[in-house]
Amino acid sequence: MNIATSSTHKVRTVHLQRDAYLYVRQSSMRQVLENTESTKRQYQLRERALALGWISEQIRVIDCDQGCSGASDAGRDGFQQLVAEVSLGNAGIVMGLEVSRLARNNADWHRLLQLCAFTDTLILDQDGLYDPSAFNDRLLLGLKGAMSEAAIFNQEHTAALKALVRDFSAIWNNDSLPNRDRKRIVRLLIEDVTILKGKQLTCHIRFKGGTCRTLNLPLPQPACELRRTPPEVVKAIDELLDDHPEFKVADILTDRGMKSGTGQSFTMAHVSRIRITYGLPNRWKRLRKQGKLLARELSERLGISCDKIRRCRELGLLTVYEYRKGKYLYDDPGIGLTDRIPQLKMNAHFTASHTTKEVQYAT
Repeated sequence: MNIATSSTHKVRTVHLQRDAYLYVRQSSMRQVLENTESTKRQYQLRERALALGWISEQIRVIDCDQGCSGASDAGRDGFQQLVAEVSLGNAGIVMGLEVSRLARNNADWHRLLQLCAFTDTLILDQDGLYDPSAFNDRLLLGLKGAMSEAAIFNQEHTAALKALVRDFSAIWNNDSLPNRDRKRIVRLLIEDVTILKGKQLTCHIRFKGGTCRTLNLPLPQPACELRRTPPEVVKAIDELLDDHPEFKVADILTDRGMKSGTGQSFTMAHVSRIRITYGLPNRWKRLRKQGKLLARELSERLGISCDKIRRCRELGLLTVYEYRKGKYLYDDPGIGLTDRIPQLKMNAHFTASHTTKEVQYAT
């Protein structure tokens, strides 16, 4: 059979991107020593891989099981290495002169066959190139393993499940394993799932082979609930607005590592929207409730201009509260302020010394 021409269509780019593994084995050391022709033919399968498109550097030869029986994978480090490479998705093709070289034990053979199907790994021997995920090829491979297709399906559950129990974590968590292959694994394990919705979700799972399991799960939250602002964030905003304007509240929440209901860092717009949604009083209302004054109101009480009120704020002579960026309310300092600084009553301006922090007056 001319594999290079008749089976090339089975070889896809995804296969050529992975390595080709050639498994070489003789059952006894006597065969290794006497049957050198068979050994030579096994190594010559490298040429088949080159003809199918693999480059020499991609061809990995596993021949450490020379002289080991194929009746079991026990003691066959090479076969176990091959299974591991296939399960991790590193193999594009597995090659052996005869399938019996890979495993004479049906359980081991079907384990490898299933793993090759899961990971989209081709199998090649002296007779042809096979895709284990294709029914016809799987049938031929099953026959080569001395089992009919029906027998493969009557027995594959136990063999495949045992293999998956041993290798499941490595297979499932392998980043290179496509989701479509994870779905195939699930289909192999699970016959069907029945979901009943009440106060909670009741899931009846029926596994291949008849085993059943029931899971009770909480109902999934609506999308609006998933995006709802966490209560601790709302509480923090309410507390922070007593002492900070909204733009500073956003910075403090971000510094604390808090996130919005959609997982975003906070901005002033986020804080404003949450405050409005939950009916929290804004900083202006909080300060006005405490009796804080506008510059105009303080100007009328003290009998001085708003400009001088602003200048007193800049010089630190007044206690001020920022309610919005650059906007302030004031404590009433009482008439004592004008008594302490009589020039405030006069038509004068004043400055502050940056070195002594004393207020200086000019007329």
